[in-house]
Amino acid sequence: MLIHQVSQGECVSSIAKQYGLRDWQAIYHDPSNQALRARRPNPNLLYPGDIVRIPDKAARQTDQPVGQPCTFKVKGRRIHLRLLVEEFDGTAVAGRDYHLEVGTEVFTGRTGGDGLVEHEIAVDADAGELTVWLDDEQQTALYWPLRIGFLDPHDELPGAQERLNNLGLDNLADGATDDRSQAAIKAFQRQHGLAESGGLDAATKDKARAVYGF
Repeated sequence: MLIHQVSQGECVSSIAKQYGLRDWQAIYHDPSNQALRARRPNPNLLYPGDIVRIPDKAARQTDQPVGQPCTFKVKGRRIHLRLLVEEFDGTAVAGRDYHLEVGTEVFTGRTGGDGLVEHEIAVDADAGELTVWLDDEQQTALYWPLRIGFLDPHDELPGAQERLNNLGLDNLADGATDDRSQAAIKAFQRQHGLAESGGLDAATKDKARAVYGF
């Protein structure tokens, strides 16, 4: 059994591919990773420094005729990328043309009624770009560079900051202790009926996860 220390941007699926394991569940649900599952209930949200134990590969055998060439094909694994496009007030940007690039793949379509953009992408994809046009003439657009897999767990300070930034708060400084960051956090706390501490306490982190969706 190997020991893997998580780096920024990794998830269980990308780690499985790195070690030549097709099924990420073989890692995540291995008994040796019980502590990891308790700490990280979402296998797509790991944190740098987390320890993942890699079980040994299980050998597979198959009977084949002797003296004849045999071809074996292994289907590549894909993962789902789900993006919700919303206005700052939470209104869905619905029914709008979009252009999504992830690695060498290009996807086009229209956002769903809830602003959803969803596609299957490569397991190890880590960057992309999303453009959503706000008019039929495609003259006005919203654009986002994407860092796929880089969202941290909500109960870690960077994860809470990232969610609040993505929800439209003023960009929070690392540590969120400057006056501007505290004012933005207080506004979020006030909006959601929380104690206005100006800090990212447990209740604020949990509310950020609830509003963000995960």
